[in-house]
Amino acid sequence: MSINDIPTVRVNCPNGCCGFKVAVGKSATCPICKRTWIPDIPFSKDWAFNERLQSIADAVYSNIWQVKQIQRNLGSLDKDRGIDVHLQLVSGLTFDIQEKFRRAEARHYWQFTVEYKNNPVTGEPGEFYKLAANYYFYAYVNKLENCFTDWFIVDLNSFKEAYNSGLLKEDELRENTLRSKASFLCFNWSEMSPFIFRESGWQTKVR
Repeated sequence: MSINDIPTVRVNCPNGCCGFKVAVGKSATCPICKRTWIPDIPFSKDWAFNERLQSIADAVYSNIWQVKQIQRNLGSLDKDRGIDVHLQLVSGLTFDIQEKFRRAEARHYWQFTVEYKNNPVTGEPGEFYKLAANYYFYAYVNKLENCFTDWFIVDLNSFKEAYNSGLLKEDELRENTLRSKASFLCFNWSEMSPFIFRESGWQTKVR
């Protein structure tokens, strides 16, 4: 993928100055009034971003486990239980995985984020209440959005046990006022090491 292949969306300045194109996931700065904001991303654009990276994630899974089959588009399992991927292994065992792909600028925060409330005003629960998968695959992509710079596989059972017992606490509860109404529990990666099953570069690290 070249820099020209990164998807764009046309936005209009909130001040009514003009319309122009901006890369999906990037902040927009009006060339006239210089106002900067984060535009809403159309669902189709965000879906395309995720879909492009699924094959790269599949390669990671196949490098860790002896995978026989990878299933996606799981319908109610995705909607109600937060399961994005069902892995069937050669051994006959199965694993369910939740995924999140983050754009390059999100790496600045260096946090594991979990949606807490989909809408804090109405109390609609987010993915925190649907962590039914075995693992959570959390990856950051490069600026060209054609590979991962860093990734982690979080063991959700040990993560939930630690949170439930009070051994782990979020570093902050953040409300996303720029793009949505959702709120997020944020955990610094420096505190997450006991719950990481695998991470990028794991083959070269002493375990």
